[in-house]
Amino acid sequence: MNVGDWIQVVVTTILVCITGWYAWETRRMVKNMEKDREELHRPVLNFQLIAWEANSLKLRIMNVGSGVATDIDGKIESKNMNGLASFPWSYPSLISGQYQEFGFPVINGGSTQDRFNLNKIRENVSEVEARFKYKSTNGLDYELNEIISIKKVTDDWVASKMLVTQDHPDRIMARIAKALEAIKEELRKQ
Repeated sequence: MNVGDWIQVVVTTILVCITGWYAWETRRMVKNMEKDREELHRPVLNFQLIAWEANSLKLRIMNVGSGVATDIDGKIESKNMNGLASFPWSYPSLISGQYQEFGFPVINGGSTQDRFNLNKIRENVSEVEARFKYKSTNGLDYELNEIISIKKVTDDWVASKMLVTQDHPDRIMARIAKALEAIKEELRKQ
């Protein structure tokens, strides 16, 4: 082989290596884009304790992600002084921003009102737990496993006296917005 042939072999080998590297990087980039796309449209279920009315609480499962959660299946369990109370819950789908609300699980004999009453819940329930499995529209599996300590959350609420008045944040915000609009109008007139 002469020098020209060796140069051609070396250049060809370098081109094959560069082409292989480009193919590898392209494959990696495509996988990352697919992963990013899935994350962009991922459902994320959130378990919340909601101050509802004066001295009332309820539980909420909400899809805070941007994708649709499907085939939601699991249970909610409250740890009571007398043991555990639970109920299964399933739902076909929750779109982004959609939620479902319900009262606390109670042991047999508890009234429906006990499921929402702040004082009864604080007396009898130490924590509430949600365990759910759900899927994205792409069929990927996700889980929600969350425990809420009732005393820890509600102590601050009770201390703030927010729960003993009808001035719940949902109602206060509307009044604040209305007052701000009135101020804005007054400033425009000046």
